[in-house]
Amino acid sequence: MSVTPVREALARLSAEKLVRQAPHHGYAVPGLSARRLEHLYGLNQILIDAVLQRVAHVDHAQADATSNRCPDSYYSEHLTHLFSAMARAQPNVELADQVAGLNDRLCLVRRIEPAALPSSNRDLTNISRLWYAGEIRSLRRSLRAHHIVRIEKATLLSRMLTEWSEGD
Repeated sequence: MSVTPVREALARLSAEKLVRQAPHHGYAVPGLSARRLEHLYGLNQILIDAVLQRVAHVDHAQADATSNRCPDSYYSEHLTHLFSAMARAQPNVELADQVAGLNDRLCLVRRIEPAALPSSNRDLTNISRLWYAGEIRSLRRSLRAHHIVRIEKATLLSRMLTEWSEGD
């Protein structure tokens, strides 16, 4: 592979704030400060709520396959899949793309959420059940609570994420 596609990929990742350029040191994955994490969770809440206001239908065929993927080790993947399914169920492609981008930005911190927030898996099971039951009003309330807890714990999550990434 030549240098040009790598350079272009890094420029795109940098534009999406997934990597940052460190002068004379190359590129690095930026840490997530507590304030940035609060903003990401807040934006995720707004986007998911906008998605749920526009949902045309819930794909019940995915319910069984997805609900079987809910052990601790799959929390991050399951939540990402669930938010993506919600986004795809509404007609606005740009909104779905924005949810996908936020899923990417929140991927690492979601891996540590169960360790920091003991009710994470129970909440995820409830959110999944409400989604596949088509109980959108209850789901919106549960997701607001889901995001509020994470916003309140942003400092802890940011610190744990930093410790986790430095341990690698």
